[in-house]
Amino acid sequence: MIKNCQKVKFISNSSICQLAIYFVIQLIPITSSQASTTIAPSSSSGFSYIPTAQGTSDLSTFSENDFDNILHGISSQVAFATTYNSNIGQRGPLPGYPVLDDIISTLSGSVSYISKSSTFTFGGFYRGSYNNYFDNSVFSGYNQGGGILVNYQGSRLTSTLRLGIDYDEGSNRDYLSALIQRTHYSSSLNSRYYLSPKTVIQASYDQNYSAVSGGVYQDTNSYNLGASALWKYSVLTEFGPGMRYTYRSGNSNNGRTSVGPTLNANYKLSQKISLASRVGMDFSTYDSGASADPTFSTQININYTASQLWGFNFSLYRDTEADPSVPGSFTEVTATRLGYVRKIRRAVFNSGVGYDIRKIDSAGKSGGIDRNYLTLDASLGMPIISNKYYTSVYARYNDQRANVASQTWDALLIGFSVSRSF
Repeated sequence: MIKNCQKVKFISNSSICQLAIYFVIQLIPITSSQASTTIAPSSSSGFSYIPTAQGTSDLSTFSENDFDNILHGISSQVAFATTYNSNIGQRGPLPGYPVLDDIISTLSGSVSYISKSSTFTFGGFYRGSYNNYFDNSVFSGYNQGGGILVNYQGSRLTSTLRLGIDYDEGSNRDYLSALIQRTHYSSSLNSRYYLSPKTVIQASYDQNYSAVSGGVYQDTNSYNLGASALWKYSVLTEFGPGMRYTYRSGNSNNGRTSVGPTLNANYKLSQKISLASRVGMDFSTYDSGASADPTFSTQININYTASQLWGFNFSLYRDTEADPSVPGSFTEVTATRLGYVRKIRRAVFNSGVGYDIRKIDSAGKSGGIDRNYLTLDASLGMPIISNKYYTSVYARYNDQRANVASQTWDALLIGFSVSRSF
């Protein structure tokens, strides 16, 4: 029940194929057949959050255990939401540029298709929405995206391929709060091969590319390639060493290459407790010839489901990303999130707190802005009318602190939504 309740969340406008996500970092339970997981590359997309109601199957985040629980065929959903946002431009007050508030109405829809056999699962997904700002029509616009998924589960090999594309527009704090249009492409391949009942070889590859128009900002690209050998200490626990290669770049000629060892540890106790973690040391160089001190990279994801009534999640992410607002510069990102879910009769209460630290990497090109970003959110939702409709009320508070006035601001979002599933 708790896993299904987690679909009633805030939407992050640029996440690939995502609808209705309150938790900014997706916390996906690991399974006995695949004890690894993927954690989102940062705690948010940077766009203003437009909430929507419970969505259809989100194929970008399903683990192998989820494939067994979803239905064959086509599922679809339509939703309507109304939100008040006290700071739609995500900026501090400046002379001649006051802080703007507005009421936003959002009409959205999605459709997904799943086909399963004994060893293969095929899926496709599309989502689209239109956000109408009543007093500031320049902020209004369309957002849409889609993706495909192919999963294979054999006796020794499990492998998942995901491809996605998203188009989103609006105010984005990662681009100095400018109004932009961004197209984001993603691809990933994750595989596990069982050499023996005690030994697993795991390999992963993913690429993310963002092309932006509006303002003088750079496109960004990232590659991640990893491999590890895992020893199954017990039915519940596996751990082992690995290596990771990454490359980050923008429009400029200054890219960042990192290579380093990793230590991976995963734990799974039925559906109650799960841990997926990777801790590594990166040794980095820049295309410009500069070098960087060794840095830590981290992905930790913990799920605890105490009962059918409540549970919580915790995640921690640390890595270096290309800064989209300053060509040639890089940002060290540390993002953490704690979420809580409580079932109250037919209703679900969902809350969480997240904190981002984005610090300019001084070894790269100078420039950019150091920022700290806090989010507090809560929602209460429940199914109505034969469980075909879902309604919720929600609130979110954002607070950003930076070393420039225009990027020091806060915002409050409150609203309600209703959806119909088919």
